[in-house]
Amino acid sequence: MRVRTKALIAPAILLSLCFVYAPAWAQQQAQRPFPPEAISVDSAIIWRGFDQKWTQANHRLNRLGDYVGGIDCSGSTCSANLVHGAASGLAGDVARYTTYYTTLSARGVGFQPGHRTFVLSGKEGQAIERTFSVREPAEANLRNRDQVVVLLNGFDLCAEDAADKPQHIRLALTNPTFDPNDASFSFTVIVEITADCDSAECKPPETVNYNLRVHFLIVGSNGDAMHTVSREFAQSYTWDTDDEIHLQDLDRDRLLYGAPGYPVGVFALRSLELTLDRDHWMFEWASFVRPKSYSGQTGEGECSLALMFKQWTPGMMVGAIKKPGSATMTARVMLLQFKEAVRGNESYTGSIEWPGTLGGAPSGACSSQATVTHAIQFEAGL
Repeated sequence: MRVRTKALIAPAILLSLCFVYAPAWAQQQAQRPFPPEAISVDSAIIWRGFDQKWTQANHRLNRLGDYVGGIDCSGSTCSANLVHGAASGLAGDVARYTTYYTTLSARGVGFQPGHRTFVLSGKEGQAIERTFSVREPAEANLRNRDQVVVLLNGFDLCAEDAADKPQHIRLALTNPTFDPNDASFSFTVIVEITADCDSAECKPPETVNYNLRVHFLIVGSNGDAMHTVSREFAQSYTWDTDDEIHLQDLDRDRLLYGAPGYPVGVFALRSLELTLDRDHWMFEWASFVRPKSYSGQTGEGECSLALMFKQWTPGMMVGAIKKPGSATMTARVMLLQFKEAVRGNESYTGSIEWPGTLGGAPSGACSSQATVTHAIQFEAGL
């Protein structure tokens, strides 16, 4: 599968995950024929996470986002947008990032991307825990499927007014259910965030106000066209103000054991969670999965999972502060296996320059100035 890329600047905003269900209505397959408008081969882009680091200093979480926008297929070509969002606080800076993704075409499988935007408001230092119900009308190629999963296809978190420093972030989706009466999927987005800021750059009122955009990808199949397995992995570590932590030291190889007899395996993310010992300025965020090996004969897949929150790096600008701390990052990784599919594992590296509040940027980071859109194309079909 050949991928062609083209970079643009455009507005955007936020997030995604995955879960499996075995619906009771699958027993009615014989009585409810597959819709005639459904296609035998469908295509999608699966988000595998991202890495972002600032250039000059660590910052409050004004904006952090990376996701796959909509996909459009015409003939044998599909196009889509990779969107990244980043904004610092008072001081301007340049964010450098890499997005990891997989282009995929599969037979007997349907794909449906979507997104929702939520408002998260509360008090500094207190946990904000929300559940949001999502009801998504099923497209023709996702109806009457006996296996369906929902993948996290990215997110975007931006401060509506003053930015805070993160202490806890969790994103998760519940298992979807299908309602045959109105042909729709239902699931719940679970969000937890704790943020605070008692340092000099933060002024009253002591409130937290973020917008969260979650992107998801619904994947459905019949029979043995697809098999899925998932596993949760956690990474815990500490740091001081003398020895720098590095991503290569926290990157771990992980194994998932699927079913034998599936020639193609694809890795995806299902959930993400970060827990810090206290609120911290952030220099780098990493949460991505890269394939290392896959055996269609045994169904065993090996991936490299990078999970890291980095508070400081040497040589930051004057005024940037180092703080010791500890972190636990958790991700659920899913291995999707296909009988007939073509996939391409890709990545794209880019940057965003944010002027900062002192440089004339708006105090809120939910503007188009804080996003970059990169357009890609790939050849669909088997």
